[in-house]
This record gives sequence, C-alpha cells and structure tokens, in this order.
Amino acid sequence: MNKEKRLANLALLIFATLSLLFLVLPTGPVVGGARAILSFATYPFINTGENISEAAYGIPAGVVSLLKTEQENRRLREAEKEDALLRAQLEAALAENRRLSALSALAPVPRWKGIWAGVIERDPAHWNSSITINRGLRDGVAPHDPVIGVQNGKTGLVGKIIEVSRETSKVLLMTDDMFSVTCYVQGRGWDALAEGQGRELLRLNYLPTEAQPEAGAEVFTSPASVVYPPGLSIGAVLRVHPRENFMTFISADLVPTIRPGAVKEVYVLKKAAEARTK
Repeated sequence: MNKEKRLANLALLIFATLSLLFLVLPTGPVVGGARAILSFATYPFINTGENISEAAYGIPAGVVSLLKTEQENRRLREAEKEDALLRAQLEAALAENRRLSALSALAPVPRWKGIWAGVIERDPAHWNSSITINRGLRDGVAPHDPVIGVQNGKTGLVGKIIEVSRETSKVLLMTDDMFSVTCYVQGRGWDALAEGQGRELLRLNYLPTEAQPEAGAEVFTSPASVVYPPGLSIGAVLRVHPRENFMTFISADLVPTIRPGAVKEVYVLKKAAEARTK
C-alpha cells in the first residue's frame, strides 16, 4: 500500500514539475510541441475542431499532423459507436416491421371474413390432435371453418373447427391422424394428400412416382380442396420414402409450417358461414 502511494506521489511530482517547466521555459518548437502533445493527451476535448490549427503557431508541422491524426481517429471511433447504435435501432425496427408484415399478411381477401382467437386449452394426452380457442358461436365461428396461423414470419394452415360452443371452439390440428387435405408440391403439377400421423410430422401420400419432390420443397393447399382456401402453406418436404414394389405412388414426410406445439394464437376463416349465405 505504501509502495503504491509513493509511486502515485512520484507521478504527481513528475507531472507538476513538467507542467512548471513548460510554463517557465521559453516557447520554442520543441517545448511548444511537447506542451501540445501533453495537453492533448491529458485533455483531448480541449483541442477539438479548429483549436489545434489555431494553437499550432510555433509548433513543428510533424507534431501538428500527429495531433490532427489522433483527433480524427477519436472522431471516427465516436462515429463508429453512433453507427453501431443506429444499426441496433434499425434492426429492432426491421424486426418489428417483419412481425407486423407477417400479421398483416393474414388479412383476408374481400370474399373471406375472419377473426383472431387465442389458444386457451390443450389436451396433454393428445398434444398433436386438438386445441381449444376462445371464440365460439357468438363470434360467428362454425364447424369446418379453416384455421390458420403465423410462425417465424410465415402464414400456414393449422387445422379446422370441429366443435363449437357459445364462447369456445375445438380445432382439429392437421397433425391429428384423422386430418387430411388435398395439396400440391410447389413446382409440380400433381395433387396429393397431406395427412396427419398423430405426431409432429405430416405424411404426403399419392404422389406419382415421376414427381420426385426434393427435400425442402414447400407444399400448399390445392384449389381442388373443398374446405380450405388454395395456396395456404402446409409444410415442407423432409424426406421422400422409397417406393414399395406393390405401390403405384410415392410418399414423403412433411415438416408443418405451423408447429402445433408452438401455436398461441390463430386466425379463423369464416368460409363456411359465408358459403351458407350464398
């Protein structure tokens, strides 16, 4: 402790001595340059803007150039910090914009009506089969209404309404083994059938052997579907199964676009109600 105190006192004495010498010694190029460097190093914000140029009289040009370079480096470092802050703000704004854009993408086309609903209940014994939402008859929800959702910026099919009470409804998830929907693979001209398996993956059946969809190919609801609007994302091909000798078609596993276990909010399309009014 005493050693540190002695070192601090020594440093203070040296600094005071140098300051006194710079004050009393005649101002020449060497002394002026040393004084400028010491001043800039100790109080860098005193010499900003044009102050260096104004105070550069009698100081060697090399010293002035060195001080200006250091001053510019300080400015660049401060500007870099400001840029980093601005980038963070822009990224946050873009993330919010993407979220709002995803939600606005759910706005139904004029011939469709819909309503948002929250998930209020899951059956732990049938996690991939159904969910209960907080909308019912009083909100215009009816059996067979399609249910869609948004996850990771993508809109996709969730399932359909199968039971309705006054204030709640039950949604059959597309991963349930009783669920099926006519679909097509992006870039292919053939319809197929996407079916639930009672687990997280879907099954794509009845694809012609020549179709050969690639892994990652997206699957959408078909215009041939009676219940669901065309063009809704169902999932993406995970893997294609080898064709069995006795089968005339191929099948594949699909990863759902909307993972049932992560659904918190859904959008019910009131297709059935509208169809009944026509």
